Amino acid sequence: MALRLTIEFDTAVHHGSGFGVAGVIDRAVLRDENGMPYLAGSAIKGKFRFAASRWHRARGLPRCGPPGEPWCNGENACLLCRVFGSPRRPGLAVFEDAYPAPPADAMLRAILKPGRPAVHGGGCEIRSSTAIDRYSRRVRPQHLFSTEVVPPLVHFESSILGDLNEEQTGCVTAASKLLSYFGGDSSRGMGHCRYSIAVAQ
Repeated sequence: MALRLTIEFDTAVHHGSGFGVAGVIDRAVLRDENGMPYLAGSAIKGKFRFAASRWHRARGLPRCGPPGEPWCNGENACLLCRVFGSPRRPGLAVFEDAYPAPPADAMLRAILKPGRPAVHGGGCEIRSSTAIDRYSRRVRPQHLFSTEVVPPLVHFESSILGDLNEEQTGCVTAASKLLSYFGGDSSRGMGHCRYSIAVAQ
């Protein structure tokens, strides 16, 4: 069964590539080979697994893995390991990368030049911020940096693939209801969003 995942943002989001553009952007968003911003499926899966583990504990179900417990293996694996996997077994759920949904995808494609990745792609914003010292709670001198963000008008869509039964689909759906953020700088108000899941047509 394929599930359709939609992520609707209420605030701007920064899902970083780990790289910047010297002299232009210190922290750039993740983009594909055509310059289109996207959310990595591996990051989405990690968010879902964390939320599902909270749901799992709230139901009083036994859990595996650190701290203190061995990982599941074989046919008797717990629900979390069957759905999301563990270092000892692959999971059934495959989270694909999330791309901008209509109509924002058409707008971004029109702005980006085909075949030429953008240094600062259209449709995104650059925000300047200062680093805050965690101990003194004051601005750190000479620590101004720029962050590229995707504005909240851009929603993202992805697919969750895999041979999931009703219980496993319920685990994924329950996890989506516990999530309300994605990306970096949530303490600065970025990345607030809603996750919704439906059966793909």
